[in-house]
Amino acid sequence: MYPLKQLSLVIMIGSALALAGCASKNAPMSQEEFSSAMAQSSASADSLLEKGQREDAVKVLEDLAKKNPGRKDPWVRMAKIHFDGENYAQAIVAAEEALQRDNTDRTAKSIRAVG
Repeated sequence: MYPLKQLSLVIMIGSALALAGCASKNAPMSQEEFSSAMAQSSASADSLLEKGQREDAVKVLEDLAKKNPGRKDPWVRMAKIHFDGENYAQAIVAAEEALQRDNTDRTAKSIRAVG
């Protein structure tokens, strides 16, 4: 068994490593990285929508939005998907999220108004 000081040190090092791992995973993407990730997510969403898997398509975009909380694009795309699926309440929520990030986005404004 570890003496108390060694155990405390092991816990502190483990916590520091865990926090460092979280910080690197949550680091903001560059514009180029985000554009690539958005293109991939949109392609995946399109493929899922073709199969009728609307919820899974939204999940792909939600994951990207969580990794990039300041970006409006995943929210606009989710708003469109919800709107096209006649889920107007969720379309409005997603449009509002997009507008919080860019209050001039015409697509989000339109979805909010019509939804």
